[in-house]
Amino acid sequence: MDSTAAESFRKSTSLSDARAAAARLIERVKNGRPEEFDQGHEQLMLREHLCDPTVADSVRQAYDQGGILVKLELMWDMLLLDRSLVFQKSVHALIKENTQKFRTVIEGFYGTDEDMRRRLVHRIEDSSVPDSKKWIYLWCMVGVAGDARARAMELLRSVARKDDHWRDVFDLAFASTVAEDVLAWMTTPEAVA
Repeated sequence: MDSTAAESFRKSTSLSDARAAAARLIERVKNGRPEEFDQGHEQLMLREHLCDPTVADSVRQAYDQGGILVKLELMWDMLLLDRSLVFQKSVHALIKENTQKFRTVIEGFYGTDEDMRRRLVHRIEDSSVPDSKKWIYLWCMVGVAGDARARAMELLRSVARKDDHWRDVFDLAFASTVAEDVLAWMTTPEAVA
C-alpha cells in the first residue's frame, strides 16, 4: 500500500474498527499468534485512533506482553504514546540488541535502495514527524544497500559530529549517540552480509 492509499485508509477508519483491531491484537498476543495481526491495515486503524484510551491501552498492553517482533512493529505507535527520553532510550536499546531483526522489518517496509534513503531523510527533516520519533529513522539506515549505503553513512557521520544542519532537527545529544551506534553496527560483518 503506497503512502497516499495508506493515509486515505487510515482517515476512513472508525473508532469501532480501531477498537475491534485492538481487541484482535491483544487476543493474538495472548494466544502467541501475533504474526496474524495485519501490520498494514489493522495497525493503521490503531494509529488513527491512538488518542482513544481503549486503543492506546491495548497498544501498550500488546507492546508490554509481546515478543520482539511485536515490539518492533508497535514501537512506532508507542513513541507517539510515550514521548519521554527514557522510553526513547529503551526503544533505542531494543533496536540495538535486535538490529538484524529490525533490519529485516525495515527492508520489508522501505526497501533498500536510494529511494529508501531519500524517504528516510524526508521523514527526518519533516516538521510534522514528532521529535520523539525522528531518531528512529537513523536506525532505519541499516537497511540501505548498494550505492546509497555510502550516502547513508555520510548522513550518520554528520549527525554523529553534531553538524549545524541537524541542530534544528534533532535532540542532538541523543541523536548523535544513535548515529554512532548505527555506524558501529553498519561496519560489522553481519551488516555487510
